Amino acid sequence: MQMPNGGDNNPFGSSSPSSSFGGGSGSSNGPSSSSSSSAPMDHGREHAESVQAALALLSTASSVDDLLNKADDMFQRCEYTICGKLYESVIQVDNTNLRATDGIANLLMEIGEVDAAREAFVRSVRLAPDSGPHKYLNLGQLLKGLEAIACYKKAVVMLSAERAAYTVEPVQTEEMKELVQDLNQQIASALCACVEVYLTDSCFEPDAESECQRLLSEAVQFDPTSPEVFQSAANFLMSQCKNADALAALRNSYTLWSGIQDTDKLPSFEFRTTTAKLFIELEQFAEAKTILEDLVEEQDSIAELWWLLYLTLMEIPGHEAKARRYLLKAKTLVDGVESEDVIGFKQAIYAAYDILQEEKRRGGAGGAFGGSGGSMDTSDRGI
Repeated sequence: MQMPNGGDNNPFGSSSPSSSFGGGSGSSNGPSSSSSSSAPMDHGREHAESVQAALALLSTASSVDDLLNKADDMFQRCEYTICGKLYESVIQVDNTNLRATDGIANLLMEIGEVDAAREAFVRSVRLAPDSGPHKYLNLGQLLKGLEAIACYKKAVVMLSAERAAYTVEPVQTEEMKELVQDLNQQIASALCACVEVYLTDSCFEPDAESECQRLLSEAVQFDPTSPEVFQSAANFLMSQCKNADALAALRNSYTLWSGIQDTDKLPSFEFRTTTAKLFIELEQFAEAKTILEDLVEEQDSIAELWWLLYLTLMEIPGHEAKARRYLLKAKTLVDGVESEDVIGFKQAIYAAYDILQEEKRRGGAGGAFGGSGGSMDTSDRGI
């Protein structure tokens, strides 16, 4: 697999083990601080304490493996500054240490250092191209187009080989069956990730449609009870303007998780948000309302959810007043925010709010889009 040109330089910025995680002794250039002079005093104190904690762990480590075990433990405990320094101390001594390279790549991805994470994963691929499918899954998220697809497909090959090793035995233990099921889910998810890239970055590839069909057929064979597979199928069918088939697939997906009471076993927050958006696009507002109301119960500070609820309730007779309250909630949350996360729907929120204000001035009772019925094109909704 040909990898993107990530450069041959140390992906951690310099030979110093403190390059990515706050500098050496006395430095405070952490990933989220712009300058030491503007950092709050307590931030500087916390940073100094992290440095001291990292130094203490370094001094007590009996071997490189022991040091990496300590770094892994710090990662699990979300002690990212300490964790980063421990990984980088290994990289400084041996920049071919695969475990440290993978560890710091995962850490950089976790803290949102996207460019540095991409460089680290590329370096890991170069160090051991046939070891560790998960670095390809992560790298696929950080690349675009055919490069991303190549990463996901490489991960599928490696996961499939791992799966085959467990299925050659004529009799499987329960533990082996669980491992195989987990691998099936990972393979299906990677295949769905390929489909999503073909539907977005690589939609103009000549074989995009046939590849989506092939990948989805393969995914459902690996995991026929995966909500992700059916939701990806719905997205693909919508791209073909087969909305009836898309709705059937989306409802199949929703049925697989809608009755789960344990929140830890539900699909991710982002996945469920996408489910609601797809129901809105397919004009199934009752399902969208149920999902969105659950989501705002979990997280009530996300403007997009209130905006989506507004759009949904404006299409359900008798909910206009509540919808307008949700619009005001969404506007309050985006006021003064210039982040890329809200640009897509911020203007739509303001446009709807301006219409609502104009209707109030005229004493009208209609909805912000001229009444409770009638669907807007989704491009006007900012979805």
